[in-house]
Amino acid sequence: MQDDLRQSLDRAAALCGRSMPVWPGRHFERIEVETVAGEGASVLRGMQGAQDPAVRIRALEALGESGGGSDLDACLASLLDPEERVRRAAADAVARLCQRPTNAPLAEQLLLRVYDVFSQWGLQERAAMDAALPEWSSVLCAPALRAMESDKTAAEQRAIAAYCLGRMGCHEASHALASLAQDEDKNIAREAAGALYRLRDPESTRAWVELTRHTDPFIQRLSLEALASLGDSLALETLTSISLGEDGYSGTMQIMATNALSVWPKEASLPRLIQSMMRNPTVREYAVARLREITGLPIPDIPSQWQEWYETGELPEGVTPPTTGPMVEIENL
Repeated sequence: MQDDLRQSLDRAAALCGRSMPVWPGRHFERIEVETVAGEGASVLRGMQGAQDPAVRIRALEALGESGGGSDLDACLASLLDPEERVRRAAADAVARLCQRPTNAPLAEQLLLRVYDVFSQWGLQERAAMDAALPEWSSVLCAPALRAMESDKTAAEQRAIAAYCLGRMGCHEASHALASLAQDEDKNIAREAAGALYRLRDPESTRAWVELTRHTDPFIQRLSLEALASLGDSLALETLTSISLGEDGYSGTMQIMATNALSVWPKEASLPRLIQSMMRNPTVREYAVARLREITGLPIPDIPSQWQEWYETGELPEGVTPPTTGPMVEIENL
């Protein structure tokens, strides 16, 4: 490790000489190899204040390779560096620090830092931490999942852990997030649902179908958006049923489901929108609006005329096809 750190310091000295940054009372060329192990970390932390971004990056690279647990906060501080490439190097250094076998407890410490930043710090610090989260999935997914599932974890921290799992793309947390989205704590439930939505897990459709019955309108709406984005047959069947006014869903949910149907391919969306228009007065005007957007046809709000056009491909009498914009040809469906 001394050789690695010695090389890092030599490289830093070369960079320092090339770009002439100001170094506070430290001359790298005078450091003896024997003192590197004891003083290397503090020297490298001093390099983080260099004017040259390349020197700051090299310092972070060295800390990530050879640093110890006491260097975690020094690396985290560089997440606020004005240079994006330095911030990326800081996020990578944190990940590599936590991956080192000798630094095993660091992942738990990192999670505590995440809690502190998201719950107590300002917008700039939260944004910097948020941008780094995807780089830490390999070290933070497991402890965040354990914390979220534990009843001993404070409610605010469980909510933050849920958010982080979604932000980091921890797909192994999908089942736990779906379960926690039913939690009695509103904030925990919303963060869990939001994280599950971010994961876009193709195996989560049934969970989202259940969440359409959630008592929180926010999670209800999110469930419809999730079903629309997943796009499988169960999602299509569920949205169609809600749009038709079946199973006691609210008018708002029926309208949202109708709008969501329009994202499907035309061969799936057109017959279902026409059916909803015919059978459910609550969604009729919305179904017509979506049909006109998809087809480009100015057919009036008369279900039978839409049905006739769909079955025969012939426009109703008095309806003129548009001269510009999209127009669906039935034979192409």
